[in-house]
Amino acid sequence: MSHIYESSNIFVETSSFTRSPNQKTASFIEKLRNLLTKDLDLLMEGEKVIDEFIKIVDDLKQLKSHLDVKQIGLLVSIQMLANSFKTNVPYVLDSFKKFDYTRENNFNTVLMEQLTYLRQGEQSLHDEIAILIEKEASISNDIASMDASLEEEVAKKKEKRNKIIEVMKEKKYTLYKIAAEESEIDIIRNYQDRELNNAGKDLNVALKMDRDMKEAWNNIRDLLDLM
Repeated sequence: MSHIYESSNIFVETSSFTRSPNQKTASFIEKLRNLLTKDLDLLMEGEKVIDEFIKIVDDLKQLKSHLDVKQIGLLVSIQMLANSFKTNVPYVLDSFKKFDYTRENNFNTVLMEQLTYLRQGEQSLHDEIAILIEKEASISNDIASMDASLEEEVAKKKEKRNKIIEVMKEKKYTLYKIAAEESEIDIIRNYQDRELNNAGKDLNVALKMDRDMKEAWNNIRDLLDLM
């Protein structure tokens, strides 16, 4: 029942009823039971649920001296899970985000297309250079076998050969630039592969942590059903 006292026009209400430790314990366990009806999904509202869970654990710890044997066993279990939440949840969420970010920013497919295109161009240049080498050799043979008195013809042949040599230099320089670009792409690809591989390893660890926490969550739910 309640008593109301009036003093200087100020009403103060006091309660003659204060909940006992057992009643508080029952209330917290009921809150826990209701909370555990939710599935533990860290990517949805997991952090909010976990904060509520840890708050209930802290409240029950304050009543430890009033708990019975079964309730002590429950407290031990939920404390262990609360500690796992505090330690593992930040790592799990960070690993999920890191893997998604790394995968979304991995351009290996595009880079491989560029690399394939460059290598096709590289092969074409090698084929063209091989043809030019044959032409140069043929002209050089012609010059060697020509009569020295045919100066004008020899000069024309030499000019043609020089042009071929110049074209070969340009194509070889293009090959050099392609090789440099391929090397740069390979460096980027290798770096991104390592990043994705490392993110994948972290994700596997995080997924195991997530499974273990969900299993513990469900086990506590089962434990409450037996109480």
